Amino acid sequence: MRPFPLMLAPLVLADLHAAPALAQDAPEPKVNALIVYGDLRALTIEQRDRAKRTMERIVAQHLPRTDARITFEDGYPPLSPSAGNRRLLALYDSASRDLGLGPVEEVDPSRAGAADVSFTDGRVEMAIDGIGLRGAGGHTNEETADLNTLRTQAQRAALMLLRLAKTKRAS
Repeated sequence: MRPFPLMLAPLVLADLHAAPALAQDAPEPKVNALIVYGDLRALTIEQRDRAKRTMERIVAQHLPRTDARITFEDGYPPLSPSAGNRRLLALYDSASRDLGLGPVEEVDPSRAGAADVSFTDGRVEMAIDGIGLRGAGGHTNEETADLNTLRTQAQRAALMLLRLAKTKRAS
């Protein structure tokens, strides 16, 4: 399995009970508890659910005299690729090029983060994300917004929306 479009990234490994045994250089330290926190990402809800079922089957096959559990807390849903989303991106890209601002390309989903628009997946004909201000340090205390990008981003969005409205009226 490739790391993406499905990615499980362990973030924290904790074992408070094993620390004394490890400190005593025991030849075979006993691990009383192992907790792994991770982030499960997928391109579709179906893919995410399939991955969960696979991990649950693996965890259920733990060794004798051991116990294993896995739990999931769903955060943001995935924003599935769709023909509608690609059409909207094409309109945005065309607007950007026509304004002389250069091409806009699809971002590799493995490099994208959670987006509020993901909650519309399957409920709207098309959706787009990442057309706001540019900046750095996203979702941290160090996050900044580059106000110099406000004008160009607004121009792209306005022209795209105008063209989308004209297309809808014509059909």
